[in-house]
This record gives sequence, structure tokens and C-alpha cells, in this order.
Amino acid sequence: MKLLIGLWIAIVAVELVTLLTGCAELNPQPPMIFTGCRVSTVAQGSLIQCTDGSSSLLLNGTNGTSGSIINAVQFCPNVSPSYPSTFPEVGFCIGNQIYAVYSALDGFMTLITPGLYESNAIGSSCTFTVKPNCIISN
Repeated sequence: MKLLIGLWIAIVAVELVTLLTGCAELNPQPPMIFTGCRVSTVAQGSLIQCTDGSSSLLLNGTNGTSGSIINAVQFCPNVSPSYPSTFPEVGFCIGNQIYAVYSALDGFMTLITPGLYESNAIGSSCTFTVKPNCIISN
């Protein structure tokens, strides 16, 4: 099974990968500026009340569990990023499963199940195998 996997990443340093995702409104409105708002603590959380009559209740959440460990996994070995010519593709190992951006259909994050794949990354393409527990072999 072959898939083309594409992940466009901004690389700050060889060991630091930052993935930025953004959304924008189609018809953005200028920010609204309110004066005379006050915040008070209530049993459920916090209440924001403004002099224009508007209010917003911010509810307390429940305590969560410790965060998951996420490790970057490089698909093609022995390749160092070098802007603007080399962009090695990576996946993210979360809970012993690899997730990456699949480039077809405008790109989307997906689970990369065990199997044979092909990376077409700029300056670092290769064929690789995903094995269970986030193991990559070439």
C-alpha cells in the first residue's frame, strides 16, 4: 500500500518542529471594545457583566488527566532540515500510533496504520514501513 504523505512544517531548529494551523472568518468584523465590564466569581465559574447589558458565564471545567506524550517521528532517516531545500516529513506518535498530514484532498491529519508508504518530501523522499508502536523502518 502506497500513500503520498505531505507535511508542511516550519522548522525553528533541527530538534524543534512547530506545526501551525490557522482559521479565518470569511467576513471579519472589527473587534468590539467594551468598557465598564466587571468579572465576579460565581458557584459555577466566573460571570462577566458589562454596562451595555451583555453578560457571559464562564463555567469551571473538570480536572483532566496528565497530558499525553507526543514524539515526532521522521519518516526518511539521515536527513536534516535545511531551508529552503530540504523538508523531511514527520509524523506524531501519540498513544503508540502515528498521525500525520495526508496531502490528498487539500490535506488532513490522519492515522498512519502499519504498512508501506512513500514520502515525497522536498529534498528527502523515500519509501518507508510503519510498524506497530511507532516503529519506522526503511
